[in-house]
Amino acid sequence: MSTQPPSAPSPSSATLERAPLGAGRARLTAGPTLVEIAYQHLLSMLMTVRIAPDERIAIDTVARQLGISQTPIREALSQLEAEKLVYKMPNIGYRASPQMTANEVRDLYTLRLLIEPYAAARAAENMDSEGLIALGEIDRDMRMAVNGADCDYARFAEADARLHRLIATGSGNRLIAETIERLHAHLQIFRSL
Repeated sequence: MSTQPPSAPSPSSATLERAPLGAGRARLTAGPTLVEIAYQHLLSMLMTVRIAPDERIAIDTVARQLGISQTPIREALSQLEAEKLVYKMPNIGYRASPQMTANEVRDLYTLRLLIEPYAAARAAENMDSEGLIALGEIDRDMRMAVNGADCDYARFAEADARLHRLIATGSGNRLIAETIERLHAHLQIFRSL
């Protein structure tokens, strides 16, 4: 596993910020929790295959990388296990899920074909000017990724993820949005391989 941490927010960025509350009053809102930071870090490592399929995930190494205790790492791994991105082996620990088979990839695309056209239709009906601006930015970012370099692929993959997220959330259906997000993570890992 790589010791190079991704650009996830550091635990120190989980500071309190002022947010408006009613007429002139303000309340404190928390930044990302340590579990959210650990989750995003691990998800990024899995999706970019810096943690390869079936590779053991050393909780103590991740804790050192992020400068946090092992407890939030374990909680994040439990979430990733529920999403079938990692699995736990008794008395051994967590490992990244194995590489998808050709049949699993075919099934993944079949499921996406059933869900995403409906989500896209609902998102188109619900699209506001803010959504259209975001869509234009995604289009621009995808068009800029033309040279085939690793950074271009990364830019395209990130724009693709934003597009699917925009469609999913724009559908107005929380369950569809969560499903598409999980499917996209599995697909991105396959693409990275």
